[in-house]
Amino acid sequence: TQASLTGTQASLTGTQASLTETQADLASTQADLALLPTVSDLNIAGNVINGDFQVAQQATSHSTVGYGSLDGVYLSFSGSTLSVSQQTFALGQTEVPGEPANYARFAVTSVAGANNHASWQSRIPDVRNYAGGKVYVAFDAKADVAGKVVGVECIQNFGVGGSPEAYTPVQLKTLSNAWSGDWIIAEIDVPSISGKVIGTAGTDYIAFNIIFDAGSSTRYAAVGQKSGAYDICKFRVVRNLWELNHYREDKASELKRCYRYFQPYEATALGHVHLAGQRLFARTCLLEPMHATPVAILHSNGAVNGDLSLQIDPLGVNIMLAATAPGEIYVHERTYWLDARV
Repeated sequence: TQASLTGTQASLTGTQASLTETQADLASTQADLALLPTVSDLNIAGNVINGDFQVAQQATSHSTVGYGSLDGVYLSFSGSTLSVSQQTFALGQTEVPGEPANYARFAVTSVAGANNHASWQSRIPDVRNYAGGKVYVAFDAKADVAGKVVGVECIQNFGVGGSPEAYTPVQLKTLSNAWSGDWIIAEIDVPSISGKVIGTAGTDYIAFNIIFDAGSSTRYAAVGQKSGAYDICKFRVVRNLWELNHYREDKASELKRCYRYFQPYEATALGHVHLAGQRLFARTCLLEPMHATPVAILHSNGAVNGDLSLQIDPLGVNIMLAATAPGEIYVHERTYWLDARV
């Protein structure tokens, strides 16, 4: 009987061990399933504009506050100065996986001052994006000198007439003087926007801020003040880490996405009128519909004969030419930047 009881206990022990193993397998499967993106996750994966720094419609570098060169790169600085330039990887390089073509180099000249700062913001229109959820900000990076620290934070801006900006706590990331060869990841809990007010001008956005230089009175003082160069590539904001190695845009597709916020437009129209004051009307579609009505910034004068005016909407441009005298009226090679960025 004792031998039988011992055998039964051994069998129960084996069964318990099997159940424990099964529970562990179930937990592992649930964890794997949790990493798979949902439909809503995939719909907003890649909301970051030009995260591979391939597109530079205006120029390949700039050193002024705001936009000015690489699409989606907004520089913010005061006291200290900051510039950005587009750089190219050597074909076949082995330092960064995935064979990226480009990276951005941010050069900081730090000036001591409690309120001085320098950072790069990646802005995404619509403050509703990611609200109340968890996101991962990921990139690869290196500094000119090992041990330099950058900060990562999320900014919710509710637009003109909306609630005050909201910020997440700054997370510090220490860089080497060589590419990590892997992802540098900041896990961010984006605040809910319950009870907030969004302005009516359509200027609200969510931004992911990379801080390079910060004085002691700024909210990111822990970053510290220092000059130097910082290289960043493969910038991503995703809801699941699974997406990091499954989301990449080719340059043509990325350029098409960038057109939603910024694109060139060449005004061209030609006609003949018999009386002064007669008008010519022409309608042309944009390269890509824009997310809001853009502002037209004259880029190059071109040739114009007549009084030219434009009516612009997110889908296209109406050209109107009024004749000052009988004869041919035209506009040719007059180029505008159409800017709908936040």
